[in-house]
Amino acid sequence: MLIDGSNQSILVSGESGAGKTETTKHLLQYFAAMGEKSESSQCNSSDNIERKVIQTTPLLEAFGNAKTIRNDNSSRFGKFIEIQMDPNGIIVGAKIRTYLLEKSRIVRQASNERNYHIFYQLCKGATDEEKRKYKLDTVENYFFTSQSGCMTVDETSDEEQFLHTKTAMNTVGITAEEENDVFSTISAIMSLGNVSFEVDPSNTEASRVAPQPSSQKWDAIDQVTQMLGCEKSVLEKYLINKRITAGSESYDVPLTTDKASNTRDALSMLLYSRLFDWLVQRINLSIEAKKPFKSYIGVLDIYGFEVFENNSFEQLCINYANEKLQQHFNQHIFKLEQIEYEKEKIDWSYIQFADNQDCLDLLEKKPICIFTLLDEQSIFPKATSQTLSEKFYSTFNKPNTISSKYFEKPRWGNTLFTVSHYAGKVTYDTDSFIDKNKDFIVPEHISIMESSKNSFIKNLFANFWKKTTVSTSGKGPGAGGNKSSQFISVGSQFRESLNQLMDNIKTTSPHYIRCIKPNTQKKPLVFDKLLVLGQLRSGGILECIRITKAGYPTRKTYESFAPRYKLLAAKSIIDSSKSGKPLNPKAMCELILSHLKVNNAEYQLGTTKLFLRAGQLAKLEKVRTDLMNSSAVNIQKVWRGRKQKREFKVMQQCALVLQTVIRITLSKLNAKNLRRNAAATKIQKSLRMFVLQKRHNETKNAALVLQTAIRAHNARRNISDMQIEKSVLNLQRFIRAHKDQKFFVQQRRWIVLIQTRWRGKMAKKQLTELRIEARSLNKILSQKTQLEKKIEELEWKLASEILVKTRLERSMERKERDIQQGKKYLEERNKFEEEKEKLEEENAQKEVEINKLKNQLEEKSKQISQLTRQHEEQRREEMKRAKEREKALAKNSELEELKKSFASLLEREAETKTYLKKMEEEKKKIEEEKKQLSAAIEEEALLKRRKEAEERVKQRIAKMEEERRAKRVESSSNLITANSTNPKVAVEMEKLQNENRAMKRELEDLKEKWREECRKQGRPVNLPILHKSPSFREDGPPEIALKNGIIREVGGDDEKGSRTLIELIINRILTNFKDEPFSIFCNNIPIFPFAIYRCFMNDPINHSLSQLSPSISLFAGDSIVKILAFASYRDDIGMLSYWLSSLSLLVYLEKKISKQEDPINMDTKIIISDSLESSFVRVYHTFMEHIQTSLKPLIHGFLEEVKGDVFVKKILALLTKVLNSLIQNHTPNCLVQFVFHQLYYFINAMAFNEVVLRRDLCSMNKGYDIKMKISELRQWVKKPENKDWLGNCDKELEHLSQVASVLSLNKTMIVNKEIRDQVCSLLSMLQLKQIISIYQTDDFEEQVPLSLLKTLVESKEYRLEDPLCLDILAHFSTLLPSQMHTISFDDLNSIEFPKPLSSSLQTTLAHHSSLFIDSLSSADHFALLFKPKLKS
Repeated sequence: MLIDGSNQSILVSGESGAGKTETTKHLLQYFAAMGEKSESSQCNSSDNIERKVIQTTPLLEAFGNAKTIRNDNSSRFGKFIEIQMDPNGIIVGAKIRTYLLEKSRIVRQASNERNYHIFYQLCKGATDEEKRKYKLDTVENYFFTSQSGCMTVDETSDEEQFLHTKTAMNTVGITAEEENDVFSTISAIMSLGNVSFEVDPSNTEASRVAPQPSSQKWDAIDQVTQMLGCEKSVLEKYLINKRITAGSESYDVPLTTDKASNTRDALSMLLYSRLFDWLVQRINLSIEAKKPFKSYIGVLDIYGFEVFENNSFEQLCINYANEKLQQHFNQHIFKLEQIEYEKEKIDWSYIQFADNQDCLDLLEKKPICIFTLLDEQSIFPKATSQTLSEKFYSTFNKPNTISSKYFEKPRWGNTLFTVSHYAGKVTYDTDSFIDKNKDFIVPEHISIMESSKNSFIKNLFANFWKKTTVSTSGKGPGAGGNKSSQFISVGSQFRESLNQLMDNIKTTSPHYIRCIKPNTQKKPLVFDKLLVLGQLRSGGILECIRITKAGYPTRKTYESFAPRYKLLAAKSIIDSSKSGKPLNPKAMCELILSHLKVNNAEYQLGTTKLFLRAGQLAKLEKVRTDLMNSSAVNIQKVWRGRKQKREFKVMQQCALVLQTVIRITLSKLNAKNLRRNAAATKIQKSLRMFVLQKRHNETKNAALVLQTAIRAHNARRNISDMQIEKSVLNLQRFIRAHKDQKFFVQQRRWIVLIQTRWRGKMAKKQLTELRIEARSLNKILSQKTQLEKKIEELEWKLASEILVKTRLERSMERKERDIQQGKKYLEERNKFEEEKEKLEEENAQKEVEINKLKNQLEEKSKQISQLTRQHEEQRREEMKRAKEREKALAKNSELEELKKSFASLLEREAETKTYLKKMEEEKKKIEEEKKQLSAAIEEEALLKRRKEAEERVKQRIAKMEEERRAKRVESSSNLITANSTNPKVAVEMEKLQNENRAMKRELEDLKEKWREECRKQGRPVNLPILHKSPSFREDGPPEIALKNGIIREVGGDDEKGSRTLIELIINRILTNFKDEPFSIFCNNIPIFPFAIYRCFMNDPINHSLSQLSPSISLFAGDSIVKILAFASYRDDIGMLSYWLSSLSLLVYLEKKISKQEDPINMDTKIIISDSLESSFVRVYHTFMEHIQTSLKPLIHGFLEEVKGDVFVKKILALLTKVLNSLIQNHTPNCLVQFVFHQLYYFINAMAFNEVVLRRDLCSMNKGYDIKMKISELRQWVKKPENKDWLGNCDKELEHLSQVASVLSLNKTMIVNKEIRDQVCSLLSMLQLKQIISIYQTDDFEEQVPLSLLKTLVESKEYRLEDPLCLDILAHFSTLLPSQMHTISFDDLNSIEFPKPLSSSLQTTLAHHSSLFIDSLSSADHFALLFKPKLKS
């Protein structure tokens, strides 16, 4: 504004509650602060105009703002504030214009809304004296302020706001008398709302003022007339009557109660609107400019776009105003912007935007629009909302017209119509449209106010008819030829004022502030993305951003740009002028930009203006400012340096003279002090030597006498102590020996007993585990179900007897325990008395020490008795449990079967041991061969013997592998069972495998030594040279060349060459898996399926796809299965994840080529042998078995853990490790979810079975504990970083969650079927009966009644054939979608085949071709080649 000298305007817009009023406050505060800064810099006096401008905001908010549903401080009027400034940027004045105050709010408010703030501030914030003066009552006792039921605003104090309002009134210059008149008028308006009417008994069509209710302090009509200064009888008369003028005669017509209430409301709205206009006029008078101003900045704060459940005439006007502002925004930002670019011939692409001109034509375009039809209907006396709606429907709701796009007739409601605004569709109700548009003014009310005794009221209505322009007139119902009342078309008046506002804005340079409403709940820190996006899109912000980003918002004429920035390229301009080429402003601008190396994309040269991208002008200003600052600094530096140098020389000469005088004086004083110090030191030395020598002699003599006496005393005491100590030691030695001997014998007896029982317990526990593992859980359950059918009839007969017997047994056990404890105590007491008598006879003189020993012995005896009792109780419980298990096994006739299975396990273990012995013998033979090979190094024919040794090693290894494979085929399941039941066998096998690996490594070392020896002696090594074989020729793509080269290398056998290539790829992956993990992927795709696809499935020459041959498919799958048979690979989650991801992609490609979309069956029982899909299923089950094996002990700890969440954290750590491994190996999302669904089902089934079968886990505390741990497992699934990968796998925990709910629930409530359906709908009646039958009550619980069990058993839902436990090995789903991946064949073909892989495979083949070329594709060599390598 100061540079260009043009007026500016800031248009603040947005939805209701978006923050427009607060933004306007900040703008005014900023302008005031900048004005004060400029004013203080020029040291001018001020009349504090800035403070007055700021204080107008709270004053207008008090009288013009109210609480709505969407906003606690909603502006119910529009205002345009002109901040007038002089040429120096100092505020010299201001002017406020207001638009369309919502007068209907004074008399009626919607639910949960308030009237204007001033009413509540005055009632709550006024002092007691002011309340008596204005005859104020509480807010609840005024109809105008209490009808909505909302009288407060959250986090806002009306008392404090009233003080701010009064302060603002004083600041803007409103006198105390005027303030008194304003508050009196407000009080009169509130009291006028309490004036009610009733039917006149003498005339049922007439009304009269109702008497004052007893709850009100003052009479309403009396208070109104007193405050307004009018006569009571006249005001009452024209509240209940209407004057009709016919010709020269006039007469009064009585009004009904409803019409009288409308007349009262019209007077209230008229009074408040006149008061508001006077307040604005008074503020303008206070802040008007006292001297001429150059320009101004206009700030428009107008009501935001509103959409309520019931939208009336006010919302139509408000939204119409917002449509006009949006059109101006479109014209300025979109239309004018693009016209400017076209005019200046700027290279520009046209941007489409949403134009709302058609919607504005529907609202305002004459001759036929919504507002003109409304004015037309307002003239007719008999017009209603129904006729108005029908007029709208017949005019605008015509098909295939422009208006039909923006006007709709709702399906329901005869008085409703819908307009499609830029911000969305709004449905309006025409009810009261006509009355609000007429805004009738009763002339008699104006006459009463003009004749008021109150000068303030009289001044409000002075020259009323001259100021009010009458747009049209009408006749009241039943009126004569003359008009009895006049009305102003509110719509026309509003359109006229709005058009004036738009004309005023068009004369300024507009700036836009778009306030965005974050949410509709009026809550902080809540961000509704869809709501914000809708506002940005409807307001044209997104298109504006696109234009700003793609366009040139900064534009300068060449004449204004060149003089200001020519100093940035002064040298270039001077050089150009010296060369005789005169520069015009455009050429000079181009020279400046090229000198500053501004990118050509950041500016364009128009015909008359320079166009710059956003931010470029700021960069130029920064460069200019920095240049001027640096120049000023250089000038200041030179001048200050010269000045300081001159001052320094003068000070240097003075300092030299002063230093010379001071140093002479100090040297004289120092010499004098040195002489005095030397004399004093000699005197002190002699005196101190004499005194210390005398004192030393005296001390020495006294010390000799004292030492003699002390040493004699100490010697005598030491002799006495030694004698006493010797006696005590002898006594202690005998006592401790006796005590330790007795304690040792007793402890040894107890330890032997404890060890015996503990080992028995552990043996029984191991036997039980072996039995449980030897049989399937389903078989036990089926047999148990058959037995339960037989004993079900006897259970209830024995229930009462068992209860009585149990109580008797408990009482007998307590008595026996007390008797045994008493006997033990007496025995120990007798022994102690005997030992005590012996000790008293032997050590009568040492009573004190014996008493101490006695106390210690008593404590030890108590501890031993406690340990004995505890141990005895544990032993009884273990024996009792063992008997119960033995009885159950005897009843189920399973003990013999378990013994047979255990014997078979022992036989299998013996077979395994014999196999291990054979492995050891083979190991010894291999060691002997190794010794022979090492001895052959020193001989001449070393090469021949080495080859023979290698052949023998291969034969032995092949033979061992054949035996192992045959053994594995015969009894693989038996061996797995034996290994699981006897871990020593598995450990021994792993040990032998590790030794075999070590031996192979030593064999490789010997080979390397042989090569070194041959090199030293100059003999041929006869090993392959690791370079590219001549078989590999560049005869096509690298993958085809690699495949053809390997086939030629192995003799032209396609089958053998294909297998060799697969083996080499797998060997490459295994070698680089740990050291170079990045090399086993290619563009985030596992290298194994990628190489198989490119080498075998894709034909780049013919551009065709083909499936793998059955033999190659089977060989590839079996190779991976054999690799994972090794323990080191099988136990590596990363290795398992990699092969699982690789095979899933390979299966996906196979099915996609064959165009099969049938899902993959993951059940091992129906695996189709000899297929790639079966290998994928086997790898999947190997992967799951490894994780489930790791989960089993954690689930046991998870259930048995009493306090803490250690095992839950361990489970989550394991699951996190599995998830990260799957993600790192690029496993598809579908397969990851499938894996974790199965894992969560496994946790659910295993924990559920343990809880159902174990009594110690069935308690209320354990139920709460399980609930908390389940919530942790579910929270882990719901984490943002895990949710997309895991889906809803936590639903698999539902069985366990329902069991925990049953345990923590009152057991008697389970009888209710509705509660069962809510709490445990997945549990069968048999499972509920099992849980309740083994339930252990806590100390504070009552015993579960037997009748509950009887009720469950007698229920119709109780079936013995229902399973008691869940199948741990079952699948939550056996079908996996085959379309797991999303990669296409084009993506795979576009990836370049990795050259390092091709070269490394050729090198590996060259190495193996000399050593193992004859057996490279054999299964035996495959097992040797890919056996895990040990790392140091």
